[in-house]
Amino acid sequence: MWQPKVSVGITVKNSAGTIFECIESIMKSSYPIHEIIVVDAFSTDGTWEILKSFGKRVHVFQKKGNVSVGRNEIIKKSKSELIAFTDADCIVNRFWLESLVAAFSEKNVVASGGFCGTSENSNYLQKLIGRELEDRFNHFPKYVSRFPFMNACVSAKLAKRNLIDERLGAAEDADFFFRFSKKGKVVYVPAAKISPNHRAELADFFRQQFTYGKYAPLMYSKYISMAGGDKISKTTMIAQPP
Repeated sequence: MWQPKVSVGITVKNSAGTIFECIESIMKSSYPIHEIIVVDAFSTDGTWEILKSFGKRVHVFQKKGNVSVGRNEIIKKSKSELIAFTDADCIVNRFWLESLVAAFSEKNVVASGGFCGTSENSNYLQKLIGRELEDRFNHFPKYVSRFPFMNACVSAKLAKRNLIDERLGAAEDADFFFRFSKKGKVVYVPAAKISPNHRAELADFFRQQFTYGKYAPLMYSKYISMAGGDKISKTTMIAQPP
């Protein structure tokens, strides 16, 4: 049975409140992990010290730049056949990685992604955000054109030849996977579950949405046909850039 080596990659900046639990959940994986790579954008809140506390169990690096720069660093440093990504504020299910990897047993699969739910300890705003996100995932077909990087696994060899556009500080996942989907199948695996800690305060949520809107025009200019929505997003999302 094929059991590829897998790197798990996380980019982080000032996530001292969530990064320890995130990595702990990854380490409980039912699938053997070849390496965990974390790229920190010079955190100032104690995140770096928490990362260093894991010792040799986690490969940690510091690099200035946005999330795209950090993820490209993970891709370049990976010594595995597959690279799985999640975010610093996510808790992954024990069978998350095993489920993502299993999708690659199908012929011509270049990437897989899973379900993004809501943390059990969420407040009202977080549950509201999660409800909208979960509704989207509940309507995903088996084969899609893109995934959020917080729950995705990709062919390392192909990723090294098709790096993330570092001009994009958001919507970089859409751009990356649109290109990936032209190379082979991108498979949705509902059993690969994670629980993100959505923005807990309205101000943080609006800052996040502002960032998405800021980079959306650049992404849409590359894929104008996607501006009206696709199998994942709704047509109403075109209101996001304004």
